[in-house]
Amino acid sequence: MAGASTSKSPASNESHSGASSSKSPVEVELQAHHSINIATPPPPRPESDTPVRQQRRIPDLPSSKYLSENERKNYLAFCLPLHKAALRGNWKVAQAIIDECPDIVNVSITKNYETALHIASSTKHSDFVEKLVDLMNPKDLFLQNRNWNTALCLAAAAGTVKSAEIMVGSESRLLKIHGNHNMSPLLMAALFGHKDMVSFLYSKTMSMSDNDWTGRDRITLLEACVSANLYDVALQLLEVEHYKKELALTTDKNALLVLAKNPSVFAGTGQPVCWRLLNTGKLSASELIILYDPVCM
Repeated sequence: MAGASTSKSPASNESHSGASSSKSPVEVELQAHHSINIATPPPPRPESDTPVRQQRRIPDLPSSKYLSENERKNYLAFCLPLHKAALRGNWKVAQAIIDECPDIVNVSITKNYETALHIASSTKHSDFVEKLVDLMNPKDLFLQNRNWNTALCLAAAAGTVKSAEIMVGSESRLLKIHGNHNMSPLLMAALFGHKDMVSFLYSKTMSMSDNDWTGRDRITLLEACVSANLYDVALQLLEVEHYKKELALTTDKNALLVLAKNPSVFAGTGQPVCWRLLNTGKLSASELIILYDPVCM
């Protein structure tokens, strides 16, 4: 999401600054919102021992029907007002636009190829999101903007859990569609430190144990959770039988040391996490000594 601001929250400030006097009033008002740019941390570092997930050559973009110069009249009449309605959660206005122009639901309404769902998903207007999803074909939830992000990616980055619940409830495979920098919605939520969003998305991944998740996916998520103090999810990752030893031995040692040095961050226990790892059969005592040095001894 190149060129994004440094703010963690979605761009929703309705600034009129910098507008050209040649633009129509409504276009001037919404000029700042033609692109949703949520700042993202650097992408995960490359991994040498697992194949890099292959992305399509271009994002799965929505139709650009109303973005051409020939459609400028309709763009001003439908796209800009719908964009404004999505930002404000004004379903009454949106419904009137959709009734007049039904295909507006799943086409680009911004220059960054966002649909109305992309716009609304990073706001707190979950009722608006729910009504949009009800009108959309489930396959349209997979549409990406020019930065590769689905609406779920933007909801994950913004921490709008209710909107994420609605979209995942309609199409659970959205969890595995990676966005900007080839990051999953789950990783985006972790990088932004959205605890409730991470907990929800992780609960829907079957503990990241199927073949759609790579070792790198799990490692980067664990390190992101530790960095964001999301220790409960980090520990859940280290408790999955399918990959627990591999994950513990390949994760950055400093991340594990952070967990080992926080004995009281887990509800219901005062044990350092290294002892919990040992007691639940995560690693042998010798492996813990290698990983944690004197911390566990």
